[in-house]
Amino acid sequence: MDINNRGKIHYPPRMLQVRLHFRWLGFLILGAIILFAVLFLLSSFYYFYYTYAMALPGPIHLLKESISVENAFHCMLYTGFSWIIVTMAYWFFFKDVMGRTFQASQKHLTCFRGKKEFKIFFEEVILLHCSSFGPLCTFKIKCNSGKVYRLSTMIERADYVIEALLRFNPKLLPWEKFVVFRNKLVLSDHSLARFEESYYGRHSWIAFFHLAFLPIIFLSLLYIQQASDMVIHSVIGHVLVGLKLIIIVNVGLWSAYQLILKRIIDKKDFEQLQRNLRDKKRNMNYEAKLYRSVYACTVFVCLMFYTAIYCFDLNRYEFIMALENFENYGQQAGTIHLVDTRYNCQECHFSVKGGDVVVILNPHRAGKYLAKIAGFQGELVKLNYLKNDNAGENQGRALASVEERKLAKGELAAITGKSGQYLSPLSEEQIHGKVVMKIVSLPVFGQELFGRIRKLIF
Repeated sequence: MDINNRGKIHYPPRMLQVRLHFRWLGFLILGAIILFAVLFLLSSFYYFYYTYAMALPGPIHLLKESISVENAFHCMLYTGFSWIIVTMAYWFFFKDVMGRTFQASQKHLTCFRGKKEFKIFFEEVILLHCSSFGPLCTFKIKCNSGKVYRLSTMIERADYVIEALLRFNPKLLPWEKFVVFRNKLVLSDHSLARFEESYYGRHSWIAFFHLAFLPIIFLSLLYIQQASDMVIHSVIGHVLVGLKLIIIVNVGLWSAYQLILKRIIDKKDFEQLQRNLRDKKRNMNYEAKLYRSVYACTVFVCLMFYTAIYCFDLNRYEFIMALENFENYGQQAGTIHLVDTRYNCQECHFSVKGGDVVVILNPHRAGKYLAKIAGFQGELVKLNYLKNDNAGENQGRALASVEERKLAKGELAAITGKSGQYLSPLSEEQIHGKVVMKIVSLPVFGQELFGRIRKLIF
């Protein structure tokens, strides 16, 4: 293939639009830029005002009582960093393509925005830089006037643009690099077209079946089978927990499904381009057959996960997040606990053992707290009675009395308090469940990271 004859230019040239899902993504990023900017300004004002101001007005003073300065600092760092990230993403990927339509001619590239238009003349282009970012291929065009335009495969058939440009001036990019990058452009365009068709085109029925029909059917069956025997959830709470797990499964499998399709089809398309550089046509029959066969396997795996969710029994297990630090249990606020509620309930006949960490219900105040089992009925223990006997909030409270006695029938002793310095009596009815697993959540990691950054800065 002669480099001077490469490329495909239609007459009249095809109007190249930004793909629909990228348009929606661009609007979401613009909204995120505004949101993070406002939150950063508010948290910065709050932090510096309450750190260095001497007088506090009444309404803002009330706000200070509800939000700590440390949380405001963390919010300021998080929103500031997020604002920088989304702004850079919009600047490098969306700024030159949002709201525009392109038309590649033999001597120039016409850009339309509403009724306005401007042209990038190929004779003025002095630099062409190509790169790829995952499935997204980008190329930067620099003119002799100093203006830089960043285009990518967010535009449908972006290979038309680079082929027209290099057909006019082949010296901008060596032949070997052109072939490699042009193949990447074609494969990327095909992948993004398939992704768009999976929601708005010929294969949208698969997306509807996987993301809407299957979850609704399974959630209805889950409700019919389990909602009549509520233990720890209300009916609405049970549905919400099931919906959360179903969303995780379906989105994960849908992502894997798209990646597998991309891998298989891209390999076949690349072999096709290797045989004939001009053969960019998609094999629709092969793709449709592959869509159906791969999705049949995806449905099978999906049903296996649904079965696991059903066997997990959402009536008996619960996820609880710790809101405070508990030194005795080696955990920080934000740690997520998987709690098995079948322990010490009247119907389940499961019982705790010494050293088990359990979630207890405070008899005097609404709330759930952690405790470690340390004594059973018939054992002689020394119990600490606190003022008001608030077992969940006994950190730093004075003792009302200390008593050494045997635990009565149905009575347990547990180490309570944030640092585990009190031994309090409990009844079996107070035990909400046993902690069977701890999961360190992302907020815990983020708090540690921001805390170290704060120490370095201040």
